[in-house]
Amino acid sequence: MQRAAWEALNIVDYRIRYEIRNLNGMGGSPGDGTYDVTVRDGFVTDCTISEGFQSEDGTCDLAHFGAASTSELALPIDILFSRVKAFEVAQSLAGSDGTDAARFTVVQYDPTWHFPSTIAYDDPEFADEEYRITVQGFEVVSNP
Repeated sequence: MQRAAWEALNIVDYRIRYEIRNLNGMGGSPGDGTYDVTVRDGFVTDCTISEGFQSEDGTCDLAHFGAASTSELALPIDILFSRVKAFEVAQSLAGSDGTDAARFTVVQYDPTWHFPSTIAYDDPEFADEEYRITVQGFEVVSNP
């Protein structure tokens, strides 16, 4: 429902800032960081990251993401919706005994733009397995 609402807005030019934190018992993950991404005409045109998989100039390390150019990077909104889908699949595969991991997942949607603005997972029975994506900023931009 939220995905369809996002797609109905037909936004192809935007800037988004989001943070990924994945505590895996070793103090974090190489994918952790704050990503600043610009999308124009439905393609990533600029991507910087504060830490993690970055090049020396602070841009996203394209080789890590399997891309030859910035335009081949996955769209940030698609990444957010795919993370939500992964938790939904986990929930559908989980047993009905109440121990499924999905019950420890929180997803919040932006009320205006309909994309996932927070995705968080934290099972209180396990230490250092927290996972969180938080959108810190979003703006629609017009073509230059």
